Amino acid sequence: MNVGQRIREAREDLGMPQTVLARRVGVNRNTIGRYESGEHEPSFAMLESIARELRTEPAEFLREPVPLAEAPREAGPEERRRPTLDQVREVFAPLADGLNRYCARWEEKLPTLQGTREEVADFVADSQDFHGFFTRVAAEELQAIAVVLDLANRYVGESELPHDIAVGFTQGEMYEHSLMHKALQRYYAVGDALAESIKDEEAAESTREVLAEARSLSTV
Repeated sequence: MNVGQRIREAREDLGMPQTVLARRVGVNRNTIGRYESGEHEPSFAMLESIARELRTEPAEFLREPVPLAEAPREAGPEERRRPTLDQVREVFAPLADGLNRYCARWEEKLPTLQGTREEVADFVADSQDFHGFFTRVAAEELQAIAVVLDLANRYVGESELPHDIAVGFTQGEMYEHSLMHKALQRYYAVGDALAESIKDEEAAESTREVLAEARSLSTV
């Protein structure tokens, strides 16, 4: 059984029409239909929203089938299988690798740059084109990591830590395991180095402004 089938079963168990679920999670009914048919896979962020509205956990949609002979007779919520950290890494590794390869190409160019704005124009244009996509992917990866490691309960729900410290621990552990977060930090470092390489201070400052805007939009 795939994710879409589990979403449909959970929705039907509650007697909730597709239109109602769609309205609650902020998409149209056709999108829910495509999720349930398997035509499209929901993002982790969307999966969390759907799970919340269907009174279940995202891990319930992602669990792997268990052979009947091995299945527990009465599995409570605490026994439901979560996806593993390795499974999350398999999903996001290709995108992180792509961004790392992009950074590597620019890192190779750095020693030979002559300090002109034209030399880094492509990096600035790329930043404006695809940075938003990579930050959204990174946010989805962080949310997936939080679900896999049950961080909401570990540091917040069942913890006696002060809220600010609990949030800090949660973020720190998500960042530690996030491939996209590390790739984005490398990307920002390359951008800073490129801005510093420009001899024209006005052009360099313009490049820094683009990078600052990119950072301000980042969720990581």
